[in-house]
Amino acid sequence: MRIALYNDSLRTALGGPTAFVVSLSEMLARAGHEVSVLTADTTDAPAAWNQASNPRLINIGPLRRFGLLTSDGAVRARDALAGVDAAHLSGLWVPSAAQLAAMCRRARVPYVLSLHGTLNDWPMAQSRWHKRLYLATLARPFLRGARFIHCTSLGEQAQATPRLPWGCRTKVIFPPIPLSDASSRMPAAGGRVGPTLLFVGRIHPVKGLEHLIEAMALVRTSGARLTIAGTGDEAYVAQLRALATAKGVADSIQWAGFVEGAAKEALYASAAAFVLPSSQENFGLVLFEALAAGTPVITTRHVDTWRELQSQGNATIVDQDAASIAAGIDQVLAHPSPRQGAMAGRDWARGVLAPENLLPSYLAMYGPDNHRPLSPG
Repeated sequence: MRIALYNDSLRTALGGPTAFVVSLSEMLARAGHEVSVLTADTTDAPAAWNQASNPRLINIGPLRRFGLLTSDGAVRARDALAGVDAAHLSGLWVPSAAQLAAMCRRARVPYVLSLHGTLNDWPMAQSRWHKRLYLATLARPFLRGARFIHCTSLGEQAQATPRLPWGCRTKVIFPPIPLSDASSRMPAAGGRVGPTLLFVGRIHPVKGLEHLIEAMALVRTSGARLTIAGTGDEAYVAQLRALATAKGVADSIQWAGFVEGAAKEALYASAAAFVLPSSQENFGLVLFEALAAGTPVITTRHVDTWRELQSQGNATIVDQDAASIAAGIDQVLAHPSPRQGAMAGRDWARGVLAPENLLPSYLAMYGPDNHRPLSPG
């Protein structure tokens, strides 16, 4: 198949959507499909893509005001979409993605839209009237024209479906996550400085880090420390640092900044537990990365995959408040997962995200067997 994928930016600091597009593109290309990756920001695109013919990187930026394509960018996008068998777009609130969807409808190219949690309860509660107006007007042809609306979990599907126009079809497929061989190492036990807890991700209010910082003041395990690996708005980071000082735990928290590759794998492997106290996650990629490293995870019921995570046995699900998070941390640190449990969690994560298991589902979502007529517009 010839498949075009679009995300407006490939900056790794933006988190899940970028990782999704990069890993999906490479999975499809390795399987012999002809892949074009369209973006308006090539920052952090894999270096090999600049020389490779598959995936083929196509820059249709920069974007103009309101995040729309320029006339030149629109020409490059139309040329890239000519002759493809399917397109996979990311981002409901991305005006340039809506433009590409309109191009697909006019050219009768079937397309899939990945929501990435945009219709979940928490984000829909932010600027709710603007979003409801957009859904009722400009977003309707965008959504109704899609062959499928792609969700990455049953929890995301359940929240999104009531907000979709009548007739939209959804498909749940886990995102492909590349897990290197190094991620299979077992986590090291805490040393003389005490066990280390780990958070990896964007530093953003949706991640609930204030609850984790407050929990650190309640954790009873002696010498427990927290590493926060990520970046965010400087003013918000300053607020969190001030909270840590006010709670008397500033000396127990290391701010590691953005990490990737071997450095991130080393953090996972050495952590006693990984903690993600989010208000909303449509998938929670980092939770699966931690499990694949053999590291137990602690998270909330606001993560759409919490039931799947809990079922595999190396995850602790807590309420999103400091006392519950602290109790969960103490429970995990007091009763470390035996090697058998850690390996079971690792094998489960690697199995459900294995490309050979996910590829057929993605191809079926794109393929002609699922075709339905598309209305130009």
